[in-house]
Amino acid sequence: MKKIGLLGGTSWTSTFGYYNFLNQGVHKIYGAFHSAPLFLYSIDYNNIKQNYNMPDGWEKIPALLLAELKTLWQLPIDGFMICNNTLHKAYDILLKQDLIDVKLPIFHALSLTAQKAKAKNYRKILLLGTSYTMQSDFFKNYFYQHNIDVVIPTIQEISTIQAMQTRLSVGQQTPEDFMFFENLLRQYHSQVDAIVLGCTELPLAVPQQHDFCLLNPTQIQCEAALEFITQS
Repeated sequence: MKKIGLLGGTSWTSTFGYYNFLNQGVHKIYGAFHSAPLFLYSIDYNNIKQNYNMPDGWEKIPALLLAELKTLWQLPIDGFMICNNTLHKAYDILLKQDLIDVKLPIFHALSLTAQKAKAKNYRKILLLGTSYTMQSDFFKNYFYQHNIDVVIPTIQEISTIQAMQTRLSVGQQTPEDFMFFENLLRQYHSQVDAIVLGCTELPLAVPQQHDFCLLNPTQIQCEAALEFITQS
């Protein structure tokens, strides 16, 4: 099997999801005691995170991400993924600046999720995530390229989702968060074709039993990686 590199710790609570998806997927395919061959490079995310809301933050973040990626690329991996949706904006900036000089395939969360929505003939999605993700265009543009309309919650809902995501990212979960999120999903699911969980912590708040049509970029990344891992 091929080896996958994970840039994780972004946040540490949601990185578990990648590890679980990949190992469960390999075990389902091969059985016995097989598990996913991967390298997890878990970074100190605070060094990047603290720049998100700074006036000049996005002038610094791409270089910070590149430094961490260069460490990951030194490992004997065949492909890699960034375990964070927002950091794909920084990765795309690096691409545009022609600063990515490795040939390793990336399992790009934003691109893969939009392609999945297109393949399912979705015409309208609800985009959930951090307040930055919901109010910025970096994720939305991937859907617009496929003529898919993007809906975002109200300002008040965005604020509540952000507060919830902040708690989830440090391992704090409250019954009120779960109740709010389930009600939010129920409110919107009949208005759109699918709901995109555009932040790696949000799947932690989804009820185990539900009938919502969800697109989870973490799962979509891992499905693409599994197909790559198991190629002969």
